[in-house]
Amino acid sequence: MDQESTTEVCYELLPEWKDIDICITQLSGGIANKLYRIQSGKGDYTVRIYGEKTDLFINCDCEAHSIREMAKNGISSNIIKYMPEKGVTIVDSSMTPLF
Repeated sequence: MDQESTTEVCYELLPEWKDIDICITQLSGGIANKLYRIQSGKGDYTVRIYGEKTDLFINCDCEAHSIREMAKNGISSNIIKYMPEKGVTIVDSSMTPLF
């Protein structure tokens, strides 16, 4: 998904949020990815849109598996959605790791 996170893109990624007010904030710090915080009455999520050719140096399937395993141990946010076909991972921003 090579685009900015807009309301329309958010509703495409999270159709269950359609027709509710959302707040989208671009986050800094992504080296190869675009990061956005999306907040609504239904949740507080971070959306990662993988950068072009990220798959050349990061195995996104392994990364998603690692995030899930870390979340089980309370050291990472839970994955809400992993959409490799769109190059997107969405995690719960409201979760606070144990450390």
